[in-house]
Amino acid sequence: MMASGCFTTLRGEGNTPTEPPGSDASPGLRESFSGSRVTIYHLAGASGWGAGFYDYPTSLWLPRLDPAGIQLGGGGNQFSVSVHWAQGKTVRVESATDPANPVWTPLAILDLADGSASLTDPESLNQSMRFYRAVEVEPAP
Repeated sequence: MMASGCFTTLRGEGNTPTEPPGSDASPGLRESFSGSRVTIYHLAGASGWGAGFYDYPTSLWLPRLDPAGIQLGGGGNQFSVSVHWAQGKTVRVESATDPANPVWTPLAILDLADGSASLTDPESLNQSMRFYRAVEVEPAP
């Protein structure tokens, strides 16, 4: 599990740990979160995760488009966005022009080898509005 921020988020890339936080196998972990509002995020398909893990709420960990990564400028004032998620995952970035009745158009497949990647959308300036999402691409069998 990786901790981020001031211990407000834990991200589990696998099944639940065999020992709960604060047990003899993880001394001091519970004290690290004392008074904190920690949420544990897990990947789809991982086993053992329910609505909560001991005293901590859990939630599905999904790809995130980073607003801090949005840039206008560079080569031709094109729109760029960063995608962040678990290392080694692959996502398809899609766009739509109408959020009330979206027709999602694939833009790119991104390999998040180190947990993040960026995309520049050359068509973004041809639209008055454009909305983006990132969805997991399942590995080939």
